[in-house]
Amino acid sequence: VRSHIKKIYEKLHVHSQTEAVSKAINERLI
Repeated sequence: VRSHIKKIYEKLHVHSQTEAVSKAINERLI
């Protein structure tokens, strides 16, 4: 599971859960 999350982070170019969440929210709003 962790490796799967890490791949998602790499795909989104983020390094933390906070960044990933904020980026996901921003992309949904746009």
